[in-house]
Amino acid sequence: MLRARARQESDLRSTMKELINVIVQKTGISEENAQKSVQVTLGFLKTKLPSPLAAQLDSFLIANPVLVGAKA
Repeated sequence: MLRARARQESDLRSTMKELINVIVQKTGISEENAQKSVQVTLGFLKTKLPSPLAAQLDSFLIANPVLVGAKA
């Protein structure tokens, strides 16, 4: 169970790194600003999604803090 959790976190870090790299390449902004843009986007989605979906997104982000706040 612990090994599966570690693998999931590693996969999420890899996916976030890939997303941030795509944003950097396509926009020319810094990695730090790309990370911030992902955080802003996730926050925006939480305010615009229907309540049940926003709650699921929030729960997912709380369970996977690597997606927000931490460097990918």
